[in-house]
Amino acid sequence: MSLMSCCMLRSSANTVRLAVEERLQKRIHACKVFVVGSQRRRALSRMGTLWICHGWMSQVSGST
Repeated sequence: MSLMSCCMLRSSANTVRLAVEERLQKRIHACKVFVVGSQRRRALSRMGTLWICHGWMSQVSGST
């Protein structure tokens, strides 16, 4: 009987741990997505700024 209850406790502990790990994984995934998204937006805005500056510089050099 004690062996059975021990196994029951262990399985429930495993279930809890799995649930916690799953929640952590989801949270980590959400953070990664957010970080990657913000980095991508930042890179895009930087590229846009460079492109605008490049276009402006070429216009200035072309007009002179």
